[in-house]
Formats: sequence, C-alpha cells, structure tokens
Amino acid sequence: MHKKRLKKIHKWVQEEGKWLDNNLSSFSSLKPLPSNTNFQLVKSKDSIVNIIKLLKRRGILLRDCRSFVSLNENWFRISLQKREDNIQIINTLKEYIN
Repeated sequence: MHKKRLKKIHKWVQEEGKWLDNNLSSFSSLKPLPSNTNFQLVKSKDSIVNIIKLLKRRGILLRDCRSFVSLNENWFRISLQKREDNIQIINTLKEYIN
C-alpha cells in the first residue's frame, strides 16, 4: 500500500515538476534549477522581493530565499501545487515578469 502511494507521489512530483520547470524557463529573466523535489529553486536576473510581496497580496506565496546561505534577493522557492494552481501562479507571474 505505501509503495503504491509513494510511486504515485513520485510520478506526480516528476510530472508537475517538469511542467513547472518548463513554464518558469519560458521567462527570460528566470532560471529554475533542476529539481527532483516538491519545490523549485529559481534565480531571477533582478531582485524578486517586491514581486514576492505583490503576489502575497494576491494569495500566492513564494519563499524569499535571502535567509539561505549564499542566496540573495534574486532567489525564490516555489512549491509544487495542483496543475490548476500552478497555471494560476504562472499566469500571475506573467503580469509582473517578462
């Protein structure tokens, strides 16, 4: 039973992670790092702090990575969501990032 559930979760992480990576890569100013986890670490060409604040007001939470060793205001982390939520996140990012 647990193996079946784990396999389903791993498949979801792989599929949704690939989808999110592809869509984040479409932004010329963002560079997502490869990931096999349920989140994506992303580097922006510019500071992302103000965009994180704007998105928070709209109910979208991105993790500010300034507190991580060696990362600055150009880095954020995004958790995998259901596809419809990931689509909303990408579409909202398009309003603020090229």
